[in-house]
Amino acid sequence: QYTPYMADNPSQLSPIHLYDLTTQNITVSPSDAWTTYDVAWSKSEQYIAYFGPAEQSYTLSVWEPNTNNVTDILDDVEYRDINSYHWAPNGNQLAISTQPIDGSNQLHIWDSKTNDLALIPFYRSYPKDIALSWSPDGEWLAFIRPQDADNRTTEGFLRAYSLEQARVQPIAPVVYPPDEKI
Repeated sequence: QYTPYMADNPSQLSPIHLYDLTTQNITVSPSDAWTTYDVAWSKSEQYIAYFGPAEQSYTLSVWEPNTNNVTDILDDVEYRDINSYHWAPNGNQLAISTQPIDGSNQLHIWDSKTNDLALIPFYRSYPKDIALSWSPDGEWLAFIRPQDADNRTTEGFLRAYSLEQARVQPIAPVVYPPDEKI
């Protein structure tokens, strides 16, 4: 029933606009929920995740249009890059791939109901996990861990994280497509 969109000029800081397809009303995000980047709308249509400026840094935040609340999750003071973020099918968990200042890679899951940010443990850390994809039931998060630390090849290993078991399970070696989607 809703569609989020940004202003015409993507290089300028602007609010997030939320267009209601039924009523044709437009809701505009509060001043602390402006961004120059893409937004990720949760499947439950309760939350919009975005990466935007906050004080002296950039922050991954979530805006709740129904309450106008903004929750900051991660900022780039601690992280060199926030690679990607994807909502679970239930709309309650947000998977976040980050690159901390030390150059390693981390994968987190933020829970909107508890506001907990869990770090998914790994025995090895490469610069970038790619192709995050949730299972249809939202119980598993699949991702590809590149074989090459510099991401110079398209070979890697498909892994899956179980929310219920709180562990990573190796699945299979893969050759992934250049668009990094699974």
